Amino acid sequence: MDQVASDKSDRQGPEAKTAAERQDALLMALGRRGTLASISILLGVIWVFQDSGVGWRFWFWAGALTCAAALRTVAGELALRATSSGAALWSRRAYVAGILGTALLWGLSTFLAGHQATYELNVFLCCVLAGVMGGAVSILAPRLGLYRLYLALLVVPVVLDFALRDEPVYHTMAVLALLGALVMEGVARSYHGALLESWRLGETNQDLALSLGVINARQARSNADLQREIAARLASEERFRSAFSEAPIGLALCEGGVLREGNYALHHMLEYAPDTLEGRTLMSLLSPTGSVAEQQRAERDLTATVARDYALATQAGNIRCVAISFAQQKSPHENGLPSLIAQFSDVTTARAMSTRLAYQASHDELTGLLNRREFEIRLEAALEDTRNTAAQHAVCYFDLDQFKVVNDTSGHATGDRLLCHIADTLGDVVRKTDTLARMGGDEFVLLMQQCSIEQAQRTALAIRQALEDLDFIDGEKRFRTTASLGLVPVVTGHETTAELLSAADAACFMAKELGRNRVHVYRAGDSDFLHRQGEMGWVERIDRAIVENRFELYFQTIEAAVRGPVASTRLHIELLLRMREVDGRLVPPGAFLPPAERYHVVSGIDRWVISRTLSWFKEVGAIDERLQTCGINLSGQSLISDDFQAFALAAMRSLGPLATLICFEITETSAIANLQAARCFIDNMRALGCRFALDDFGSGLSSFGYLRQLPVDYLKIDGMFVRDMLHDPVNLALVSAINGVGKTLGKITVAEFVENDAVRERLAELGVDCVQGYGVSLPQPITLLFGEA
Repeated sequence: MDQVASDKSDRQGPEAKTAAERQDALLMALGRRGTLASISILLGVIWVFQDSGVGWRFWFWAGALTCAAALRTVAGELALRATSSGAALWSRRAYVAGILGTALLWGLSTFLAGHQATYELNVFLCCVLAGVMGGAVSILAPRLGLYRLYLALLVVPVVLDFALRDEPVYHTMAVLALLGALVMEGVARSYHGALLESWRLGETNQDLALSLGVINARQARSNADLQREIAARLASEERFRSAFSEAPIGLALCEGGVLREGNYALHHMLEYAPDTLEGRTLMSLLSPTGSVAEQQRAERDLTATVARDYALATQAGNIRCVAISFAQQKSPHENGLPSLIAQFSDVTTARAMSTRLAYQASHDELTGLLNRREFEIRLEAALEDTRNTAAQHAVCYFDLDQFKVVNDTSGHATGDRLLCHIADTLGDVVRKTDTLARMGGDEFVLLMQQCSIEQAQRTALAIRQALEDLDFIDGEKRFRTTASLGLVPVVTGHETTAELLSAADAACFMAKELGRNRVHVYRAGDSDFLHRQGEMGWVERIDRAIVENRFELYFQTIEAAVRGPVASTRLHIELLLRMREVDGRLVPPGAFLPPAERYHVVSGIDRWVISRTLSWFKEVGAIDERLQTCGINLSGQSLISDDFQAFALAAMRSLGPLATLICFEITETSAIANLQAARCFIDNMRALGCRFALDDFGSGLSSFGYLRQLPVDYLKIDGMFVRDMLHDPVNLALVSAINGVGKTLGKITVAEFVENDAVRERLAELGVDCVQGYGVSLPQPITLLFGEA
């Protein structure tokens, strides 16, 4: 409709004409015909009157009428051809003047004919005038006002002429002329109305034609759009069909849970022949091994278009894990059931891998027990339970005794088999509801839920007994296994899992301190535990001292036992360590080394000592001319650390030839506990020129048996034998025996804790090579060795 209105308004613009303009246009168009008719009638009148004897006035009238007709003709032509509105206006006015002049001249025809004209000629003229009036209707009726004026100019002179005559017959003719004029006016008015109505109908028809044209154009456009849409839909459907059929994932069209169509990938996934899935319900594809509850849940999910993983049975009977997701189509099927597009993704491998990764993330790879991370999650849940309820739980932390002996004597593979055997044994002892985990190495932890501390203690004792009774045989070797267990109740006093595990670890440590192979129960306010917590505080202090470089190197010289001329000006020293507190106090090694070893931070101290020694070598310069041996103590933890060994090897390689000055001192107990690792470390370092000393020798019960397996250069006799050897014959005998064995094996012997000259002289008599202790020299800062301070 807007288009129609727009087109109609356009038509009513410059091209649209008013009724007056249409009347003028029609008047001009009919002008030639009117002029021709007037000339024709005039010729007829002249022919009739040529012998009537009328005077010159009549002929003057005929000439004037001819001129008026000519004027009208010329004006009409000019009006039709006018190019400007002004010219057209003047032409139309001249045209109208010509018409009115013609009417007046026709009206004066009876008067100009005069009384010479006979009655018959006057009747003839009246008939002619009637014809002129009638003919003018078709020409002038479009301009009704002009026609009326035309009629008045034509009739009034005739009526007056006839009315003023004396003969009655003319009076009658005057009346008849007047009545005829009125009739012609009525005819003209009707004709004028009919003409206007025809114009209106013409406009209406034009509007209807225009509207119809617009509607047809719109319909044509709609048809074209519809054709394009149909073509696009067909192309889209073709693309969908192609994508549906060739998609690498399974696709199906479903209605009310029934497969109406499935693509090739779906048939291949479920091992069905092509086009054999159609008509099957989704429920029929579910694995028959699922429970009734699972089947019901799946049925609800499928009808609710829930995306989920389902176990589907293939035609061959295999079970596949398939992720099914749905997209509901806009319109339901004609039967009212929901119409869905289902996407099937085979996630069997992915889910198996996910399950395996989830298992690996929560379980220990070796034993299959839970790992530390998963255990802490469950422990946190138990702790939260104690905060909200009155439930009782307990944690048992246990560590195998002397497990490293198994690794060192029989290898790690044997140790791993032992750990798996222990895990199986523990699984038979604990309750099904208990949570058993391996924390790492030879440490295990057990969470006993809904268990009082008394019940937990009985379980812990059963574990201890089961491990003690465990008979583990590797080839010809038989190993006795025991464990130290720490038991802690899960109470609201422990705010975090870290606090709980720390308390359990401390209780385990106390069990070891009290003699191993026992259970120690943590009690609030336990003095031993408080001491343990105090030791734990050293960890943070040691870490800060390393970061802030607050350790300091001291040295103590080692001299020959026999005094005499100095054979060499180069010194033998052992580096010692002190820690400077933040307030400036100096802390001896006996205070911080035990907790450092206990909490496994001593390797960081060993790294600091080696790095600082290398820096000191560079600061002194020409160190090899002033120093022969520089002893550096290493902990047992550093011996078994691959990272530390790599660090130490890199450091010694950076020294080059100066590496021969370094003598690493390892304690007898750490070397025996880590025999294979110690042997590997010694071999690698000796290849770079480093030497080794076995420190505190004699403190172990099997020292002599292991001595052959350790390629060391020095034996440092344990100071506990040396200190009282002059007053204790047994110690004297032990010192003598250790020195004798060392000599036999080609080792240089060094006696520690030599505190006076008498002990030094007796050691010299026994043949001990070197002495070290407060009776020889006091420890001093390394900066004083060569007078640098």
